[in-house]
Amino acid sequence: MASSSPGTVEDEETIARMVMSIHFGKNGIKPSLFSYVFDKGCSIQRDSIATDYELATALSVMLDGGRLAWLGAVTAITSDVRSIELPDRRTRALCVYDTAEVGNPAHGEICCATSELREGDRQAISRRLMEVFTATPVTANTYRLGRVAQLL
Repeated sequence: MASSSPGTVEDEETIARMVMSIHFGKNGIKPSLFSYVFDKGCSIQRDSIATDYELATALSVMLDGGRLAWLGAVTAITSDVRSIELPDRRTRALCVYDTAEVGNPAHGEICCATSELREGDRQAISRRLMEVFTATPVTANTYRLGRVAQLL
């Protein structure tokens, strides 16, 4: 853990995945919202501990110089993510852990717990993530009562 780390991501923490314009299509959130889970890790924010300012700072980097737009966030309880299992194997599919960064101590990652995935596992895990995280994103203007959006 980084020196700026607040510690282990606890099971009862609320975590947030920021929804950017590339994650949203005509039918709503795309399954690609969680695609990085299977290779380099899917960034999340530890919503329970992040300050509005820290979130706005992290989002300003994600906006990629205006190339992307921030649409909102989806949230979940960490234990619900950790409870997702590999289909037909009763084995944990995902890990959630702290990856604090300088200026963003509330940064974390969701990663696949194994490299031995069978055909259909990625789709099943992605579908479960979409169920565990709120199905409809909280819009940028209502997330945290609009405070983060105002800081951008």
